[in-house]
Amino acid sequence: MITNRDIASLILIGVVLAAAVAWPPTRSIVRDLLGVVWSRFFLSFVALYTTWMTLVIAGAYQLGLWNADLLKDTVIWVATAGLLMVFRVNDATEPAFYWLQIRRIGLVGVALGIYLNWTALSIPGEIVLQLVIACTTFVVAFGSGKAQYAVVTRFGRRLQAVIGLAMVAFVALWLISNWRTLDPGSIALSLLLPVWLTALALPFVFVLSVLFRYQQALNHLDSIAEGRKAGWRVKLALVLGFRLHLRDMNSPGWAYDWKLSRAKSIREGLQIVGDHRRSLRNKESDERRAAQRLVDNAGVKGTDEDGRQLDQREFADTRNALQWIATCQMGWFRTLGGQYKPDLMKILTPDSSLKRLPADHGIHLTVAKNRHSWYAWRRTISGYCFAIGAAKAPPDQWLYDGPEPPQGFPGKDPTWGTAPFGPDAMNW
Repeated sequence: MITNRDIASLILIGVVLAAAVAWPPTRSIVRDLLGVVWSRFFLSFVALYTTWMTLVIAGAYQLGLWNADLLKDTVIWVATAGLLMVFRVNDATEPAFYWLQIRRIGLVGVALGIYLNWTALSIPGEIVLQLVIACTTFVVAFGSGKAQYAVVTRFGRRLQAVIGLAMVAFVALWLISNWRTLDPGSIALSLLLPVWLTALALPFVFVLSVLFRYQQALNHLDSIAEGRKAGWRVKLALVLGFRLHLRDMNSPGWAYDWKLSRAKSIREGLQIVGDHRRSLRNKESDERRAAQRLVDNAGVKGTDEDGRQLDQREFADTRNALQWIATCQMGWFRTLGGQYKPDLMKILTPDSSLKRLPADHGIHLTVAKNRHSWYAWRRTISGYCFAIGAAKAPPDQWLYDGPEPPQGFPGKDPTWGTAPFGPDAMNW
């Protein structure tokens, strides 16, 4: 049954589409979107998806999980939540993707949406409500992860929570007052609908992601085969070597794809793929051991046999942040006509390049009065210090690490060592 909420949604969608067509800047965007929608690829994609979901619904009907009363909710799910899930085919190579869809779309999001659709406000009330929800959603999406909009984002999330609780309470009161007229069987089918729709759409997403990834990989092999298509032996080696390990296939390697495109046999191709996958496993193993060393050596004083500190907590993140500051200073040196930027940290503090460090990151930046030299340093959680700087124009770069920070500029303070690029910085 069409509700006031559905009518209000159709009115708002119609207004948005009319405005998009009437306003010249968005008219071309609408035209481009229509071109994509009516393309052979998109229509074939939608036809496959629709056919699969039709077969799923037909099977559910035979099992008594679906009836005609669920048609509206089914069409809405297939055309919105389901289609959006299918469009995220690039993310479907990660196992966590599937559980996330069940948890977010199936069990929580759409089930709650259908629950809230059991009753609605008047049409004007629904229009106002949906406008408020759309505005708060935009505010939260726009401000998420941006420190300068934290207050607005927090307000938007709280407003969303208040609206959600109010809607749940409104529907709960309606259910309490009308519980005698409700059919428990229909309620159960309505609540289960998004759960099994999501669960049975995921196999289609998986198969589509496999085909999509292999199509990309095969086209890539052709593109790097120096003016010729990669042979069938190479392509068969790709498929047999990776099988369903799509994450390995898309992981960067030491030019494995270039070498594979020039393989002379299936055996050689399999050897190249096998070497690539083993290198990935070795890298993962090294990262696990490095992470374990951080845990085992936390708070341990002293150095290893190579003279490096045992307690290396925050070392990598500190080095990365300081290297980013150096990169920015080199850019600003050219932009400012041969001068380094003294207030660089005011720009970088909210920047994502420092996100792995605490909010109060403790990086100290000093630029000479003539702006021809600079250095920055940070003390890690263990008390050990790292520093980076320049004594003259790029690409000059000095590296430092030690128990205390340097007290002067590179080239002048002897604690920086004897030459640029850190020959004496053991922990860089």
